[in-house]
Amino acid sequence: MPDNSQSTKSSSGNDEREESFTSSAPVSAKIDTKSGDIAVSVGEGTEIKVTLRASSSRYEYLLEGSLVKFDAGLNELDIRTLPKDGVGRGKDGKKKRAWLDFGSSDLDVFVVLPHGSTLEIKTVSVT
Repeated sequence: MPDNSQSTKSSSGNDEREESFTSSAPVSAKIDTKSGDIAVSVGEGTEIKVTLRASSSRYEYLLEGSLVKFDAGLNELDIRTLPKDGVGRGKDGKKKRAWLDFGSSDLDVFVVLPHGSTLEIKTVSVT
């Protein structure tokens, strides 16, 4: 089934990724992330805005590998910042994981959804 979503991508530097979409109704949103801040707010109208922000320069490589997908036909938004294998990869394809990493977060997620939308959030603690 084709993806009918209209996406606008922008970037305000290497540490941030922004995408926006237009929905026809309230959205069913899912966020799946390892760690970081998550902030969700209700916007006016039907615009959806997603901003992913690296908490430090060492996590910028995660921005490109994160999934931000909107299915306009189903009004479903899917945001996943954690790679399937739990290990981020740089542009060279090599695994990137800190040996000791206490108290830091990888990507922060900021979302603006239309009024009446639903939200499911999953987070993971990796030790």
